[in-house]
Amino acid sequence: MEPLRSAGLILVGTALLSGCSSLPASPSDAGDVEISPTHSAQPCASLPDTLSLELFIANRGSGTFRTYLSTVPGRPYKLSWLSYSVAMASPSGMEILWEHGAGGHGPLPQNEVAIGPNDGTRVVAKIYGTSRMDTAATYRIVVEDLQDQTYVSDPFTLCQP
Repeated sequence: MEPLRSAGLILVGTALLSGCSSLPASPSDAGDVEISPTHSAQPCASLPDTLSLELFIANRGSGTFRTYLSTVPGRPYKLSWLSYSVAMASPSGMEILWEHGAGGHGPLPQNEVAIGPNDGTRVVAKIYGTSRMDTAATYRIVVEDLQDQTYVSDPFTLCQP
């Protein structure tokens, strides 16, 4: 029984220590993170109902950019639905069209990606229900980091007429 008790203390101690650590600083300004769509728009006639939009996230700031990924392994990384939303440009600014959020799922294990200063990586954001979206409109992806800062992608269109 004694070995089990000490193993339990080690696990509790490890959990407490990891819970006390803080995240490294985010980039200091939303302008320090650039999010650029890298896809070439396909013809609107062949637009799938779920579009996998490839983005390049570049960190030009001095802090580390961190966000959630889906649990699907491999590159390009897939953004978790917890970390982004889809916005449409409108005359009054941006209108959030699709935002999943945590909802009633409760705690879910999430992978993370960390992009250091002057580094970047490719990621994929899924856009659902594109057949019901305005194909002539301009959209943006709004990404939230682990410190609740938001970063907005360059504008893009879903397809070419």
